[in-house]
Amino acid sequence: MNALRNSQVLLVDNDRSVRESLKNALETEGLAVCAIPGDEEAVHRFAAGCFDLVLLDFSANESGQWNLLNSFRRVNPDVKVIIITVVRELVPAALATGAVNAFEKPLRIPELLLSVRNILTPPEAVPGTASCAGARQD
Repeated sequence: MNALRNSQVLLVDNDRSVRESLKNALETEGLAVCAIPGDEEAVHRFAAGCFDLVLLDFSANESGQWNLLNSFRRVNPDVKVIIITVVRELVPAALATGAVNAFEKPLRIPELLLSVRNILTPPEAVPGTASCAGARQD
């Protein structure tokens, strides 16, 4: 049985081709993916959903992604986030914010998928553990 089958992923990237290729790759792994282009919609979807993982595109000149990441953390402080970016210098800052991983574009899909699998199926996972355990209900 695929341990990822019930996992929910929010994918936020303004590049349609990247969004579609990542969505397809993640769905091939058995993940349910909500792929969207913009920050405002991402906040609404995240607040309304129960996501186990967020893949968030970071750009050099946009502070909106940092605000978006903070918004996700306010809703669910334990949400796991992978940052994807074309800006190498953003990787250390992204990891310092608590992102579980960061990848530079162009993406190496096999490496990204391995990271997703490792994040969503930790060795200490107990069968039957509910997703979104850290989500705030206020």
